[in-house]
Order: sequence, then structure tokens, then C-alpha cells
Amino acid sequence: VAKILRRLWAVRITQDWTTAFVGVLRLPVANIVNFAASYRAVEQALRSYFSGEAPKWSKTTHELPATFGLDPQPESQLEPTPQAHQDRGTVP
Repeated sequence: VAKILRRLWAVRITQDWTTAFVGVLRLPVANIVNFAASYRAVEQALRSYFSGEAPKWSKTTHELPATFGLDPQPESQLEPTPQAHQDRGTVP
């Protein structure tokens, strides 16, 4: 109960009451997902230990957009930020 109240209060400080209550409702789901992941990790570790084989890495396939990683503007059009000047030791 104390964990639920702490979660409710912590989320309420940064968000609204609706988000806080939804966060509390997600706790059981998060616990189930965490238990399943932990069980699978222990199972893989034991299987690897007793068989002597390296554990198999489960990869997720991702499809990235065609423009992923591309700058929206050429760098020549970007204005330097105050942080960029600070990093270089220059003052604008």
C-alpha cells in the first residue's frame, strides 16, 4: 500500500491526478511483465550454464522511417546555440 501511495504522490507532483491514477493501475501489469522477464532470464541463464552454450540473444525487428537520422535542415542553415559557444569557449 505504501508503494502505491508513494507512486500516486510522486506522479501527482509532476503530472495531473488522472495520470497518477493510471500509473497506479499500471502497477500490476508492470509486475507481471517484470516477473515474466525475470523468469525467462533465469531460465536462459540456467540452460546456458548446464549446456555450456552461449545464451541466445532475442532480437526485435524494427522498421525505421526512410528519413531516420537525417537532419531536417543542412547545418549551414542552423543557428549556433549559446551552448555551442560555451562548448567552444567563445562568446557570441
